[in-house]
Amino acid sequence: MSSLSGQRIWLKHLVLHEDFNSVNDPHTHARGLAPFVQENPSLQIFRRVSLLDCIIGILMRILQRGERIQPEPKWIRSSLSRNIGYWIRDALVVKEVGFPTKCFTLRLEAGSHQDFCTDLLQRIVHRDVAWCRAYKLLEAHGTFQKDDP
Repeated sequence: MSSLSGQRIWLKHLVLHEDFNSVNDPHTHARGLAPFVQENPSLQIFRRVSLLDCIIGILMRILQRGERIQPEPKWIRSSLSRNIGYWIRDALVVKEVGFPTKCFTLRLEAGSHQDFCTDLLQRIVHRDVAWCRAYKLLEAHGTFQKDDP
């Protein structure tokens, strides 16, 4: 982007297609685009993240493109929601680092494995969200007693 210094202002759409896992917390990489968005507030950034390659694939290295996926291993349950949460949290944080409202879109994609990914989201992630909401509601109503040290 820095090599396009005079032309950056004319960019209207930037699509980041995340289809391979990258180094160091890839979910935080969008924050690095904040200076470009501040320079060009009409820039629309669309971040398309492959669920299989960037989120589930880091849990299951055995996945290959086009390979038939077996039912999920039990160890996915403990980390899928957390890993998706990293990406969602970063999409929410971009506003705090200077992105104007509505200029950043995160889209989780499943490619040819839509049924598999939808099933995981419904069975694991939705369940975890429901548990979290229920816990917060019960805590707000004083259902849990805290032990004083």
